[in-house]
Amino acid sequence: MGNLTHWDAAIAFNAEEAAALAIGIDPGEPGYLRTKSKHLYERMEHCYRARKSWLQLPDNAVVHWDEIGITNHDQMLDSIEMHYQSMQFDFDDGKQFALWMTDASRSAFEAQRFSRQEFSRWLAAIGVESLYRFAGTQLSSIEGPGGHWPWGDHHTKTLGYLEQAAKRWWVNYDSSDVTTAPLNKDVIAWLRKEFSLSENRASSIASMLRGDDIPTGPHS
Repeated sequence: MGNLTHWDAAIAFNAEEAAALAIGIDPGEPGYLRTKSKHLYERMEHCYRARKSWLQLPDNAVVHWDEIGITNHDQMLDSIEMHYQSMQFDFDDGKQFALWMTDASRSAFEAQRFSRQEFSRWLAAIGVESLYRFAGTQLSSIEGPGGHWPWGDHHTKTLGYLEQAAKRWWVNYDSSDVTTAPLNKDVIAWLRKEFSLSENRASSIASMLRGDDIPTGPHS
């Protein structure tokens, strides 16, 4: 593996760059062969398409993970544009999001870029260790001494739900951009579907995760 530190200034990566860097290859070097990262690239595409399929399901749909080609929710891969479009869903009753999803050029896998945090999270979800360090803080580094984020040995089912929701919904939050904060309704819906929680319990967990300085309203 060559010196890849010049990529540390990059904010996001296209799929080819991300797949190559993960296996320790510089995609910008002369003689770069895409075939070496082919398998990871194809896995990325598969999981990105699974995320698209999931977002297009009706709210009350009951679907087993293997029906969309993955074994659990965390294996879905979210691009920066997909994340942004889905967060704007409430602003126009989903019209723009629907247009984006059906636009073959804009929502195509090849057109997507992926944040450091999301790609790092996804690699951990599929059990692949990257040779290039995408995220400055890996999820494992914020776990407590007992292996639970961030409270250590003490653990309950509710703390587990809080932990899973934090890792699923808040890893891409940028405090300088309020639009990167997930909508409470999305977190609540995910908690209810994933863990069969009541509306009140899911709402309480979502509220606890939402920072005190994040305004309510369109982004709540």
